[in-house]
Amino acid sequence: MSGRVLVTGAGGYLGGRLVEHLTGAGVPLRLITRQPGSKLTTESQSADVELRHGSLLDPAFAKEALTGIDTVVHLAAPNEIESEKTPLRAIEITIGGTHVLLGAAREAKVRRFVYLSTAHVYGPLEGRIDETTLPRPTHPYAITHKAAEDFVLAASRGGPQGVVIRLSNAIGAPVHMDVDRWTLLANDLCRQAVTTGKLVLKSAGLQRRDFVPMSDVCRA
Repeated sequence: MSGRVLVTGAGGYLGGRLVEHLTGAGVPLRLITRQPGSKLTTESQSADVELRHGSLLDPAFAKEALTGIDTVVHLAAPNEIESEKTPLRAIEITIGGTHVLLGAAREAKVRRFVYLSTAHVYGPLEGRIDETTLPRPTHPYAITHKAAEDFVLAASRGGPQGVVIRLSNAIGAPVHMDVDRWTLLANDLCRQAVTTGKLVLKSAGLQRRDFVPMSDVCRA
């Protein structure tokens, strides 16, 4: 990457690890988080990192945040549990927030817009799935991500180059312990081992998954 990179959702599960990876590589960053007082301030003290706190649904904030940015890596979205509980909020943030950010990116002449989507856009993860498989999202988390994907790719006409990555089963420890992603299988089992000395599966345990280390996702 050349130039300053903006990362949304920088205080999240993957976002925190990505920030750690990029600062280690000397990439100048601008980070967007929803709440002031984020632990991301520790990274900003030792690297070329700028912090912005605000809502991606605010066009004025998005415009200011994208000024001077070369590349956007867009991670901000409610997770699958939040999306199921409040689907209207998932529509507002995942689709609406992406749309606002793309408009600001186009105006700021951003070169590339990388969107982290999900393999769940394919619907039930059964059988062999590859890039030729037809998406059939059925969950609010997947439906909203697929719509956001379409906006990102459509914006490539006259806007930043859109890149969509459909992430599947990334595993690894979060940068901060208060990142609430302990419902994920590998994280849950590790926490159980430490806190209870037991490993209890909460499903039949017959699923097959292609786990991907978050370190590999960050390098990609």
